[in-house]
Amino acid sequence: MDKETLTAYKTLTDQVKVQIESLDVVLPRRYAILFADLAKANKIDLGNEEVVNNELLDDKVVKHVEKLSDSASKAVTAIETKDTAKLKEVLTETQALREEIEQLRSAVYEDTLTKVYNRRWMEENYLNQDKTLFAVNGLLAMIDMNDFKYINDTFGHISGDKVLFYVASQLRRSGGHVIRFGGDEFFVLFEDGITKDKANLKLHNIRELVIKKQLRAEGKTFKTSFSYGLIGFSSGDTVESVVQTADEEMYDDKIQIKSRLNK
Repeated sequence: MDKETLTAYKTLTDQVKVQIESLDVVLPRRYAILFADLAKANKIDLGNEEVVNNELLDDKVVKHVEKLSDSASKAVTAIETKDTAKLKEVLTETQALREEIEQLRSAVYEDTLTKVYNRRWMEENYLNQDKTLFAVNGLLAMIDMNDFKYINDTFGHISGDKVLFYVASQLRRSGGHVIRFGGDEFFVLFEDGITKDKANLKLHNIRELVIKKQLRAEGKTFKTSFSYGLIGFSSGDTVESVVQTADEEMYDDKIQIKSRLNK
């Protein structure tokens, strides 16, 4: 690893330390997600770091499936031999395994910071096998925070994290599937059947509520907002083209909303 990369990694590590200093417990996955998000925001390539993280999660899934298969075999044997004590033991093991699987499910599909879905959930529920095409029909809203860097620079990353959590919780009210795409960007996916006008109205109303909200940090009040682009997609459409179109609409919206708020 060259000197420039080491310096970049050290900077990211220092930034992550600032974000986690108020947390009682920081699991490895939580640290990895924060590190990856900051790297993306700073346009730093982590190479295979994200791949390694996903492989570790996949390994956990395999181990849980093996445990479940083993418990099923024990249950069959207990039933055949009418071993009540053994069957109770298996039931206890199965319940514990179920709880572990639910925790793993959250780790795999949930963005730790905002508690909405992550990109992996989107890939496995909306995209085809090679993750380049949409597998279903629907609407995609690309959402980007306005002047989020100012919030982080002025009030600190912890306050910035709270703003992201707040906006994500408001986006849930749209009725769509909210995904944290990375950094201060979100996707909202609406299933086939909802009209673009209705989805647009939902997002517009949410944004108006966010704009009016007085937020507080370090004894000061401030406001935040977001811009969005909304585009329909069909099964077979490329993810790249849909996201690019949504991004263009979001950029136009950003110009308008900033002009309005800065008057």
